[in-house]
Amino acid sequence: MPLTLTELQEIRRQRKARLSLDDTFYCRPRRRSLSIEECLNDYTQATAFKQKARSCYLCPLGKEHRDAYGSGG
Repeated sequence: MPLTLTELQEIRRQRKARLSLDDTFYCRPRRRSLSIEECLNDYTQATAFKQKARSCYLCPLGKEHRDAYGSGG
């Protein structure tokens, strides 16, 4: 059975909402624009190796991006 217009619009909206590693945002703790990829790399490195001096250590913004990217949304 074909999809309805409402269902197609919802699928398109969800695709637009997905994070891409190339998407950028302003990182408040680091005071500059970062790509999602840079954020995830720095967040996981700082948190995994317990680098408490880095601003990325346990950063709530990095965790939020990691969760959003991991869930596909």
